[in-house]
Amino acid sequence: MSHDILVDIVNRLAPMEGENLTLVPLIKLYRHEESFRRRPYMYGPCICIVVQGRKRMYYGGIGNQDKFNDYNPENYLINSVSLPIESDAYDLSVEEPFLAIQIDIDQSLASKLVAEMDGDGAERKCSRDTANNLDISLSSPMTPGLNAVVLRLLETLDDPVAAKILSPVIMYELYYEILCGPRGQLLRNCVAQDIYAHKIAPLVHYIENNYNKTITIETLSALAGMSASSLYTKFKEATTMTPLQFIQNFRLHKARRLILSGTSIGDASYAVGYNSPSQFSREFKRLFNQSPSEIV
Repeated sequence: MSHDILVDIVNRLAPMEGENLTLVPLIKLYRHEESFRRRPYMYGPCICIVVQGRKRMYYGGIGNQDKFNDYNPENYLINSVSLPIESDAYDLSVEEPFLAIQIDIDQSLASKLVAEMDGDGAERKCSRDTANNLDISLSSPMTPGLNAVVLRLLETLDDPVAAKILSPVIMYELYYEILCGPRGQLLRNCVAQDIYAHKIAPLVHYIENNYNKTITIETLSALAGMSASSLYTKFKEATTMTPLQFIQNFRLHKARRLILSGTSIGDASYAVGYNSPSQFSREFKRLFNQSPSEIV
């Protein structure tokens, strides 16, 4: 019954194709009525919950073996770092569109909760599989408890006062449910200083904040406290890309978003760190199978 209510709420609050904003900036609702394949996106740290339909999220890039996650009403996705991805959504129609909730992770709120839980010794419970986990994005089964929290969170979206006052409290509860579940370590990746976070997560945070500057392997190796060869191996295990491939893909995805939002191709190229327009156009087309001018 609660799932049917979720479908009704998202269907009502997301009448437009694509992204629908809500009263809570961290919460976006999505509607797609036509199937699509390998559409490029940039995912930030977020929790994605499908209430109708199904989706596959790929990350990897040119020349790499894709990793992918499937998610649907039975499985939510938690993505713990900013990541250039592609996605499929299929078997869709006007009568049964794809409906989903994306909850961007408030890193300061997650950091506060992790600190409080660790102060009570909860890290032993919530990080039990972190040491052997190489993933930075995973799907995980929805639970009745998590479903109930998500429903209460969405019910605040009809009332500006409830959205402002209650949604942060319910978000805190949502994070707690996830931290205590089998994918709790992925939420810890959002807290860059957390000792149980994936070792690659702080490097992705660094790239996110400095992608438009020159980033060297030496800098990343020093930040990670590992040799260049170990960095290469562990970074590729986590993302399927080498550090330099990841930086290039990150820049190109950022540039694509800028161009789609109205920024000129030259300004977008410069903004993400390219000094050569021809190199930018060449690498852009190699990644997206379209030149920058073809997406305008």
